[in-house]
Amino acid sequence: MLSILKMLCTRGYWRNMFQWDTWRLGWIALRRAHKDKRSRKYLRRLMLMLLAPLLAPLCVLLLFTPGGAIGSLIYLFRVNRRKAQEALLLKQNPPNRPPPSPPSEALRKEVADLALLHAVLADRAGSENFLRTKTLPEGIEIITRRLQLDILRERGLYERLGSIERDLMLLPDGHWSEEDIERLALALEPLRVLRWVLRTDHFLPSVGDCLVLNYKLAHQIANDPASVYEGEDFISIDPLNQAFREAEHIMNRCFAEAVIRDLMQPDDDQQRDWCQKVVDEYRDSEHKDPTLNGVIVSRAEDYMVLRARMFAARRRAVLIWIAKRMYGDLRPPEDLEVFFLRSPAPTAAQTSPP
Repeated sequence: MLSILKMLCTRGYWRNMFQWDTWRLGWIALRRAHKDKRSRKYLRRLMLMLLAPLLAPLCVLLLFTPGGAIGSLIYLFRVNRRKAQEALLLKQNPPNRPPPSPPSEALRKEVADLALLHAVLADRAGSENFLRTKTLPEGIEIITRRLQLDILRERGLYERLGSIERDLMLLPDGHWSEEDIERLALALEPLRVLRWVLRTDHFLPSVGDCLVLNYKLAHQIANDPASVYEGEDFISIDPLNQAFREAEHIMNRCFAEAVIRDLMQPDDDQQRDWCQKVVDEYRDSEHKDPTLNGVIVSRAEDYMVLRARMFAARRRAVLIWIAKRMYGDLRPPEDLEVFFLRSPAPTAAQTSPP
């Protein structure tokens, strides 16, 4: 009862309820529920979220009954005991590095500036893609470039842009090359992570559930730049580490699959043997193998395996960068630049297990 009431009082609950990914992933889970216990778990959580507003009044009434009061006391006792156990476990097995200091206002603004830059350029990529594939009626004027330049200037970001970003922004609407569109569309994955870090989104879907580019992520911020600057929330190190481990797991799983399919080349025979062992372990395992758009890796199409490996490697790199900035291991960059715009995609050696 108390857990339901507590959930309803959090801002993250209401944001998740109105987040497109919540319902998209629910549909995927529904289609896989008969063969994947992970999907059934997601559906149970989604059902609880849907029913929570209806159950809340009943929970309040039950709190004033003897049974409800006893149940609440038991719940509080279990919560406190779990916290005590976690504290004891942490004391016995301290992390390699203590948690970083709370993020400063300057760090949050730095990440918000990056999120806005990625949103603006990814939104521009969506506009350019539209102009390349659609014929506009006469008299229609595209003003995406002008509006986005105004946004960057209002926030004091235009003068800090890297040379590549500035040159792209200054090109007239409809003059981006197909290569430019493809490169900047991929800014949507770092943007997804940055939105989550800033708690604009309280849920970070798995890499395998984010392989279809969703320009809504960028368009929302481009239309409302203040949304990433509002509030004081910032991700803590524990969920950041968890997201890192998940991204690394999918990266390595897809690398192993790609090697066995001869889509990528291993460094040596030892690495190929490792890849074969991983593929054999997950082959046709519906309840263990990561899913890529609702299909397990061992049955996914080649291009999806390669795409997921690239997205996972990029998510992993962004999460490492965020952690290093939280700890102060990296200095703030002087120029405002998009992730991966200047560097090639990670090689097999860079994305394979040690």
